[in-house]
Amino acid sequence: MGLGSWPDVSIAEARQKAAEARELVRGGEDLTEHRKAEPRRMRPISFEEAVRSCFEARKAELKSDGRAGRWMSPLSVHVLPKIGKTALEDIDQYILKNLLDPIWHNKPSVSEKALSRINLVLQHGAALGLDVDIQATQKARALLGKQRHQVKHIPSLPYAEAPAFYRFIASKNLMSCYALRFLMLTAARTSDVRFAAHR
Repeated sequence: MGLGSWPDVSIAEARQKAAEARELVRGGEDLTEHRKAEPRRMRPISFEEAVRSCFEARKAELKSDGRAGRWMSPLSVHVLPKIGKTALEDIDQYILKNLLDPIWHNKPSVSEKALSRINLVLQHGAALGLDVDIQATQKARALLGKQRHQVKHIPSLPYAEAPAFYRFIASKNLMSCYALRFLMLTAARTSDVRFAAHR
């Protein structure tokens, strides 16, 4: 029975494994069956590798297979440059707290998205059989505390003022005004209007 190759497995570790194996044999265990019953462990991976693996697994759930990059954006900008090379199993609430502290109050939406994605990555790591703390994000949230930022909604135009506003933008010879007039007349989605191709 192989115990692992040197130098990955030290001589002392090999001796210990051999002693444990002999003890199992003395107890009447079938070592082949015992090994099959052991939970499979994946090699340690970096946080960045785990993010890529999680993204690939979730692509089908995302609009256009995630090509717009919205799912990856909070991680690419605020997370991977700082902790991308850290082993996934080493990620804990203190690392996450220090990571998100600078943006927790002044970029609440982004930090919430980042924390949500990190939680998915940790769950993905657990599903791979890695020894990760799947509660790290909740613990980090407790350390970060309540966000001070208050959401300010964009004010809407009262319905009665719409005709005057339409006349105002119709007097402007700007592409943005043409787009806004089209939007008002058709109630199309803003993204469909903004990204429409001119032919």
